[in-house]
Amino acid sequence: MNEEFYEKKWFKDFLIIGIPTAISVIGVLTSLFNSIPLNIKNVLIFVSIFLFFIFLYASIHYSKKDTSYREIIEKKDADYQEMIAKYEALIKKLKSDLMAEGTTIVTYTTLFEKWTNNIYEFAYLIKKNEVTDLSWNKKGYYDTICWECSNMIQRYCNPNGDNSKKKNVSVSFIEYTVDEKGNGYIQMVSDSNPQGAKPSAMNKKERLEKSEYYYAELIRKRKPMEVAVNNGEIRQKFKEVSRTSDLAKYTQYIAIPVSCSNNKILGIFQVTTEYDYIIESSMESLLHFAKEKVIPYTNLVLLVDKIHKGLYACPEQNSGRNR
Repeated sequence: MNEEFYEKKWFKDFLIIGIPTAISVIGVLTSLFNSIPLNIKNVLIFVSIFLFFIFLYASIHYSKKDTSYREIIEKKDADYQEMIAKYEALIKKLKSDLMAEGTTIVTYTTLFEKWTNNIYEFAYLIKKNEVTDLSWNKKGYYDTICWECSNMIQRYCNPNGDNSKKKNVSVSFIEYTVDEKGNGYIQMVSDSNPQGAKPSAMNKKERLEKSEYYYAELIRKRKPMEVAVNNGEIRQKFKEVSRTSDLAKYTQYIAIPVSCSNNKILGIFQVTTEYDYIIESSMESLLHFAKEKVIPYTNLVLLVDKIHKGLYACPEQNSGRNR
């Protein structure tokens, strides 16, 4: 940008430094040399006053310019800071997504490898007539899936590897079964918490129509996926099923029905966070997280069940099954 000469730095410095210097020199000369004619002294005094007003004008002018430049710089700096904050948030989000996706990919790869080996072993046991209920350990695989989903959430929320709040995330699978008489039952068969910290509902088998747990209501009413983004929403859904129930500790909730292609419900896959553990801060973001990050784990649950049914449906195996 082309500047006028009076806007250039050298001219500004000349005025700001030169004028006070000139006024000082005139004052010294008039003081030291009394022989200077009065009319010349009057001219020098007038010149000093004139230079002073020029200096005053220049100071005000350049001060305004400096303020204007400073405001422009501050605004640009604020804009840059805002832009940097947006990029940092985007990078953090991408890092969280990558950590979560990486965990999911590793989980899929590891489980598929284990399942392939397990199926080969199962075929071998059929030939030897040594198949048991644990030859395909469905519950063990459910436990692994819940644990890995919990691990994925932890890495998503804490991409830098802070595991201090891992115990505040619980991932569970509640299985729904129907007996020969058509009575429905629910049972939490897997949970990501370690032994001694599992929910009171763990392994508690109940009649569906009598259960007060919210996941029972989801199955009874055939509700789709649900999320609760804060404790207030959770309190509207959950009931205090016992005297020791503490609804105040819950922060967020995700519930996803696991169903076959014929809409037969296998159970509820749920994520519960406690003590201010936030996965996503808005309803829309939490729903998106559930669809993109959690549903792949419900697909694994469905696959485990399908493989289990397929393996134990073999007539050769059923005839010699050991319990």
